[in-house]
Amino acid sequence: MPLNNGHLRELRIKAKYTQQEVADILGVTKSTISKYEKGLRGINSSHLEKLSELYKTEPIFILTGKTSKEWQDRIEKEDGQAQEEERAYWESVLLSNAVRSLTPLLDKLNDEGQKKAVERVEELTEIPKYQLHHDPDEK
Repeated sequence: MPLNNGHLRELRIKAKYTQQEVADILGVTKSTISKYEKGLRGINSSHLEKLSELYKTEPIFILTGKTSKEWQDRIEKEDGQAQEEERAYWESVLLSNAVRSLTPLLDKLNDEGQKKAVERVEELTEIPKYQLHHDPDEK
């Protein structure tokens, strides 16, 4: 599978090296450097380390064209999305439609307002008329 190593050429040019100079430093042919840069050949670990030092960048950037910070940000973003999807799933499974419709309203209230809203719902549960299993003959 070809690698996306187009950034290697840019690093080499920015560092002001020719393919032949990099090849000489690594002890390989110019053709090998060309294949690395075109993504036609994987970079072995010793070459990865030398290129990282030569271009003054992280090995992960040599391999992927992204810094470790960019990878960390991506992982955190994907993790946050996965958590939100899981929360939404469990809400849809576990919460009734009535409770689900209250959630956005409660989210608009501060702590004191949320406490007061719960108190009012508790009050309603004490009134037989609003109880789930209400006997109409009961007063």
